[in-house]
Amino acid sequence: MILGPRVTFDTNVIVSAVLFKNSVPRRCVDHVRVRGSLILSVHLRAELVDTLHRPKFDRYAPLAERLSFLGLIASPEDDLMISAASGLCRDPKDDIVLATAVAGGADFIVTGDDDLLALVEVRSIPILTPAAFLAHVAP
Repeated sequence: MILGPRVTFDTNVIVSAVLFKNSVPRRCVDHVRVRGSLILSVHLRAELVDTLHRPKFDRYAPLAERLSFLGLIASPEDDLMISAASGLCRDPKDDIVLATAVAGGADFIVTGDDDLLALVEVRSIPILTPAAFLAHVAP
């Protein structure tokens, strides 16, 4: 049984974690992988896979390594099937992050996205930067 935090990361945090091994986003993802659980939806996984396939990231890590990391942090069998909520965020593309967190009962949403951070919380789920999340869970 996992007792640590249940966390939904936005795509950019996970991409940064994949590409930059000593980054704050990587420390966040590693913390959740070891001590908590990642809340991911089919929609967010599809967005992540699409983003990780971008050739501009080849100079940071080979595609196979990028996709392998995603497999290490979350199994597709655990992905949530959700319907996208609308109107929760000023940027409609971010609604899927919020809907995933709410449907999965997340304890935190971790993002660097200003549109999400402006909300502060959604349905009592705090929305934090990677640095603020680390300060909260690993002081």
